[in-house]
Order: sequence, then C-alpha cells, then structure tokens
Amino acid sequence: MAENKEKISTDYKIMKNMMCKGGEPSLMTIKVATGNPLLDNVDVDKTKTALEKEIMKQKEEATKEEELKRQKEAGEQFDRGEV
Repeated sequence: MAENKEKISTDYKIMKNMMCKGGEPSLMTIKVATGNPLLDNVDVDKTKTALEKEIMKQKEEATKEEELKRQKEAGEQFDRGEV
C-alpha cells in the first residue's frame, strides 16, 4: 500500500473469532483508477479524513477557549491591581 501512497482510516475494528465462508476473511480490493481525473491526482498524504478534521477542529476550539480564559483572568487581575 505504501507503494501506491494509499491511506487507510484508523477508525477500524479488528473482528476476532469471526466465521467466514472460506475459513479466513478475504482481502479488501482497492480500485486503482477512478473515472474522475481530479481524484486520481489527489495527494493522499495531504488529505485528511472527516474524523481527523473533526478532531483538529475540537483541538482548535479548546485552545481558543483556554486563551480566552487566560485573557479574562489576566484582565481581572489587572483590574484588581495584582499585576
């Protein structure tokens, strides 16, 4: 998969003790060429999954909230003359 620069989402589960018709689960097939030339030219390493985008958004919101909280506390200390 590394040769084709394919990216696999990390939100998968490994199924244990799962019975399959042939005894072992078959391999997943991957379509190499698509009908859309725009998708063929996408750099997989630079694109992010929806889960990755959501996690990054939550982290950014948390850092913004922490910064606002720090600024508010610093403003209160300045008003009281503690600085």
